[in-house]
Amino acid sequence: MEISGALRKMHTQADENGLVNYTLPIGEQLVDMSSLIGQQISVSFDGDIHCVHCAKKLKRALIKVTVIAV
Repeated sequence: MEISGALRKMHTQADENGLVNYTLPIGEQLVDMSSLIGQQISVSFDGDIHCVHCAKKLKRALIKVTVIAV
């Protein structure tokens, strides 16, 4: 499976049993990441950053990263 498009923040949702489902918006698609747990995936970056609202090309991006240490 090969999917291309702009990445957005991953969505998480817990079901009634406490199991968490993960979906990753890529372009216009929602990819079920839960089904990919334990599998090898590859992600590449084409070097362009675009505004998610107007699609204007940006020179740089403000990136928020959250790291949880266990």
